Amino acid sequence: GNIKSGGHVYVAEKRAFVVDRSYVAEASGKGRDSVRLVSYNILGDGPNLALSEKHGYCPRELRLWGDEGAAGGKGRCSRLVEEVAGYRPDLLCVQELSIRMMADLAPRLASKAIGQ
Repeated sequence: GNIKSGGHVYVAEKRAFVVDRSYVAEASGKGRDSVRLVSYNILGDGPNLALSEKHGYCPRELRLWGDEGAAGGKGRCSRLVEEVAGYRPDLLCVQELSIRMMADLAPRLASKAIGQ
């Protein structure tokens, strides 16, 4: 759905390539001969990273990692899990992920059978 913030409306839908699988390249092989690799830059959390003025073009409530205080009650971690699950990766590579962020993310991804 849409998220209202500071008089603006931000569209918070899943990206087209998650909903429309035709944008995702399928491996030509079947079974054990194919692997789906997803690489994702998560953008580190904190006042000097995602919450810095550098990213001020995006409302703060959309940049929060946790669900508390986040727009629509879903922080970046929750939204990320939903998006990554849509790719059905065999292998997920992430950049800019702190130990605390990994502790939050890993069990959520595991509940979607990602990384097992």
